[in-house]
Amino acid sequence: MSYVIHIWDQPTPTSLAEAQAVFERLWDQRAALNPKFVELAQRMKAAFPEYGDDWDFGSPKDLPNDAVLAVGIHDMTVFYPRLVDAAVELGLSVYDDSTGECFVPGSSRLSPEGRGRLAWHIPAPVPAKLPDIEDRVRALVHPRLAAHGFRQEIERSSLVTMQTRWLRDSHWASSGFR
Repeated sequence: MSYVIHIWDQPTPTSLAEAQAVFERLWDQRAALNPKFVELAQRMKAAFPEYGDDWDFGSPKDLPNDAVLAVGIHDMTVFYPRLVDAAVELGLSVYDDSTGECFVPGSSRLSPEGRGRLAWHIPAPVPAKLPDIEDRVRALVHPRLAAHGFRQEIERSSLVTMQTRWLRDSHWASSGFR
């Protein structure tokens, strides 16, 4: 595991400096089995079965008996926010010393700037590939002009260059006038 965050139950820090002090104090301490850790493990295993071995606390001897649960992060875009959300929902604090943040119950983020609301910046979905210009023109313009008797003619001079004309037979052309 190259990226690890740390989770504990109590106390809940009110500042990042306090979170660092709590972590340093609790890091090496043994503790009774915390049912919140078990619940967190069950939620994460259900949400991410592909990481099941990491959350397989099948028997009491497999459960951590530490005051702080160290968790390896597999994915920062989906796994990390889900883990943080599940932990703070259970009343746990999540300390990420790599980013200098601590997430606490009540959906707050403690950072060097102070306390703020926990809000994930989920990237916008990548738009579907846009059709090329010829397809876009054909889809948007052609139906409107076709309704008025126009037809489209395309003349290509190369793979990337084309000329588009919209033609319509006029009343004068059909009556013999040119």
